[in-house]
Amino acid sequence: MKIWAKIIFDEKIIKNKIFNIDGKFSLDNFEDYLTEICADFDIPRPITLYKHLHHFNDFNITIYNKSDFIEWIDFDKLVLEAVSEDNDKSKI
Repeated sequence: MKIWAKIIFDEKIIKNKIFNIDGKFSLDNFEDYLTEICADFDIPRPITLYKHLHHFNDFNITIYNKSDFIEWIDFDKLVLEAVSEDNDKSKI
């Protein structure tokens, strides 16, 4: 599985990257994936709430808004979207 991470400012994607998940994806490791993504983008790590995990698990996407970050950020949203190898999200 892959995670497409997008940084959004003023409703435009200003930075994005697809991250490969080594091994089988697990929600238990979601914090590790998020830490790696934020380190790669050189941005602060947001607070993950139950709603973020629930949305990613059920809808294959989650959105972190400015209010989810403790530190100041110069963008509006961090969006994480699950992308399957063959673009068939029903297999995620």
